Amino acid sequence: MIIKKESFFIIQDFLKINYYANWGIALSLPVSQYIIYPLVVLIMLIIFYYFYLSLKKNNYLMIWSFGLIFVGAFSNLLDRFRFGHVIDYVNFVGRFPVFNLADVMIVCGIFLFLVNEINKNRRKKIYKKT
Repeated sequence: MIIKKESFFIIQDFLKINYYANWGIALSLPVSQYIIYPLVVLIMLIIFYYFYLSLKKNNYLMIWSFGLIFVGAFSNLLDRFRFGHVIDYVNFVGRFPVFNLADVMIVCGIFLFLVNEINKNRRKKIYKKT
């Protein structure tokens, strides 16, 4: 369930700042709060573990990747503890679901993770040929 409060346009009919209380998960999918908290904590622990392994390997792309994901997830978790829901506010009118800066950080972190994995697989193929 999403509750809409105040809103105003940054760019007329394109970019709008809204206050949305989001009790769901990604894309406002409805899920019980009793499932969200343990799930987010478990995901954050897994991310922290891989972040630690990346530090040991000096893999800076993965450090940025897991750092962005961790900070974004932690920010959303803080919203849930403080308000009981996540506050979403960036709205590209009619184009995407409403999101917040933490969501952007998570998506960028996932993008960096995928770039690193693709490059790692390419390097493996090159080394096998030589």
